[in-house]
Amino acid sequence: MWRVFLASVGLVSLLGAGSRAQAADSTTVQVEGLAREGLAAYGAGEHARALELFERAYRVRPVTSLLYNMAKSHDKLGNTDKATELLERFAAAPDADPALRARALDRAAQLREQRRKAAAATTPTTDDPGKASAPAG
Repeated sequence: MWRVFLASVGLVSLLGAGSRAQAADSTTVQVEGLAREGLAAYGAGEHARALELFERAYRVRPVTSLLYNMAKSHDKLGNTDKATELLERFAAAPDADPALRARALDRAAQLREQRRKAAAATTPTTDDPGKASAPAG
């Protein structure tokens, strides 16, 4: 069984205390290795590299906590739509950590609000005489 704990960078680690003893198959070892490298890259500020590693790990085995890590990486890279999507997928997973689920939903809401405000700021209003179209005729 996968054990989950928060790493110092706010990501989820797959490497719980009992996890190594349970890592009997090579797939588990591979996923844990990629996740460990991803956590190190994220901690070093190498967010694109971290994302690549988390995605590779997820392709090997779709572990729910990797969705959260991929979302955090996308968020740092400014890919807010993808970050929001992954945060919501993580939160919807039945095995998502309840505390992280709440954090994921909060961050997804923040990102949606930022997107809404950005869209509102770039949409011209009809009250602005410089933006209004001239009358036909």
